[in-house]
Amino acid sequence: MKHLSVCCIKKFEEVPGPVRIYDTSASPLELFQVFYSNEIFQHITDCTNLNAQRKRAVNPEEQKTPWTDVTITDIKVFYGVMLMMDIVKFDRDEMYFKDSTDTHFMLG
Repeated sequence: MKHLSVCCIKKFEEVPGPVRIYDTSASPLELFQVFYSNEIFQHITDCTNLNAQRKRAVNPEEQKTPWTDVTITDIKVFYGVMLMMDIVKFDRDEMYFKDSTDTHFMLG
């Protein structure tokens, strides 16, 4: 029978909690950017474009339209749309894109 032993386990001695403390003047955008920095958006952009290239390389004859690489701005706009769709609820997805005064909303 094999005997296993555990060694070199250090006791956790750190103080848990946030490592950044923001005062009440921090804007929602500043708090969002703690988690989604420009470096993160650049990585998401790079991975999106790389994934598109890989998928299109598998079956190039099936591609109906050319791929245009997305930019950081494109990804940020997409995230913004997704966040707004989570905040403002409609019964059907197509209502988010309907051009009608009864579905428009103002932010402010």
